[in-house]
Amino acid sequence: MMEGRYTDAFLESAGANAPRFTAEDLRIIASPVDFVGLNVYLPNVYVKAADTAKGYEALLCRPRIRAWPRRG
Repeated sequence: MMEGRYTDAFLESAGANAPRFTAEDLRIIASPVDFVGLNVYLPNVYVKAADTAKGYEALLCRPRIRAWPRRG
């Protein structure tokens, strides 16, 4: 999203499930943004930028909760 295009690594990993897009779609995707919001509902796997072909590195994160809620 922030690259203004779909990366080759993403398209390759998506294979047949890769999105179909036009030059107009890419023009819109590449437009500048003022704000990026993320909704994280189940903290589990995050990614960080990396200098690899994929452009990211997966991080496995577990919430630090002493006791999970239990039904009475």
